[in-house]
Amino acid sequence: AGYEHWAEDSGDLTEKENLPVKQLRFGDTGNALDEKEGKYMLGPLMCEGDDLFNNVVTFRVTDATINLPRFDMGHSGDIYFEFKTTADNAVILHAKGPQDFIKLMIVSGDMMQFQYQAGSGTMTISYKASYRLADDRWHSVQVERNRKGARLVVDGALNSELREPPGPIRALHLTSELVIGATLDYRDGYTGCIRALLLNGQLVDLKSYARRGLYGIGEDCVGKCLSNPCLNNGTCYEKYNGYSCDCRWTAFKGPICADEIGVNMRQNSMIKYDFMGSWRSTISENIRVGFTTTNPKGFLLGFFSNISGEYMTIMVSNSGHLRVVFDFGFERQEVIYPTKHFGLGQYHDLRLSRRSSGSILVMQVDSYEPVEFKFNIKAS
Repeated sequence: AGYEHWAEDSGDLTEKENLPVKQLRFGDTGNALDEKEGKYMLGPLMCEGDDLFNNVVTFRVTDATINLPRFDMGHSGDIYFEFKTTADNAVILHAKGPQDFIKLMIVSGDMMQFQYQAGSGTMTISYKASYRLADDRWHSVQVERNRKGARLVVDGALNSELREPPGPIRALHLTSELVIGATLDYRDGYTGCIRALLLNGQLVDLKSYARRGLYGIGEDCVGKCLSNPCLNNGTCYEKYNGYSCDCRWTAFKGPICADEIGVNMRQNSMIKYDFMGSWRSTISENIRVGFTTTNPKGFLLGFFSNISGEYMTIMVSNSGHLRVVFDFGFERQEVIYPTKHFGLGQYHDLRLSRRSSGSILVMQVDSYEPVEFKFNIKAS
């Protein structure tokens, strides 16, 4: 071009249809006597991400569906996908023809069931897992039907088979769309996430349907609990079309654990329980107490036996550390939870337990790692 300096044009080729690059072509204007030069460099092909497992959508309401084109299952076909849900009963996919149909569903939270009809009545193949499938974890399902029968595989190893009855085998004749997420009439809907949907080995781009703004369908796997709706250390249970909060072990109640029910203790306050009747000594206990304070000293919880003289006290020391003092009949022991200060007004959840015949005391605070204290006690 007559320039004294090199000009440069560079960038990344990201269109998957054009990769890998198999040929480079260069053109020029002018004649063969022009003193022009050109240089090129083609970098290596770099692959990132995973189209299969990153192709995830969320079904947020029970009547939300993705309607795929007609699926020609014919004499043989297979379907593979992975799902994550808390729904105990739901239809995951459904398609039908004038007489035939296919339907895949989760039943009672621990069973996958595939039903189909190809002229010889409804055939049902089920697999009941020894664990919950509606546990908000990823599980895989593969369904295959051919001339010999049908096969249902759960999590890659657990499978159930069904043989076709004797006689001529007719192809499945499906004329409707393949509906993902409910039945064709929007009943028994599924809520949760689905990814890696393969029909006869071909990946279905579910995300492209979500990008169209389909009702109740979102990209990626996003549940209601992701926004932490449960307050004050309440536990959120995912439902995808909603959530519920477990307020146990907190000082709050209500739909989102916002209504305070704890006790505000003053320096001269005390709550005392007398356990009447015959109580035997124990060698293992589980104690849990939640508290918050800005005064780094004081008695939290104590146990005392008038009969044996044994006791345990849990307190916040003057230094702001948790201190446990006890005597269970062998000698007085004292342990201090290290490093953390507990007088800063934050809510804390203390779990205290003894095991191994009382020789090990375990303290766990909030979500920190448990701390063990061992004592030289001879088993009696």
